[in-house]
Amino acid sequence: IANICWLDNEAVRLAKGSGPLMISFRHKDVANRALDYNLAIHGINCNTSIYVPRPPQCYRCQDWGHRAAECKSEVAKCGKCTNAHETKD
Repeated sequence: IANICWLDNEAVRLAKGSGPLMISFRHKDVANRALDYNLAIHGINCNTSIYVPRPPQCYRCQDWGHRAAECKSEVAKCGKCTNAHETKD
């Protein structure tokens, strides 16, 4: 195992009693075995899948692939009603 980290915050994990965990493996064959056979952690069988992160979303123009600090759009778009104003307005 190369790295382990939680994918949600502690408050959510405590409320649900569990949460998504990202485990990075040093070797591809070990990662493939984990995908094929799942993992047992503290005696609990845990489902495994490949982690595919979502692309970043801009909260200024609501487009994908960049963040508001990098936004080149001339017009802001509301994330609630999609009209031409910032969501906070």
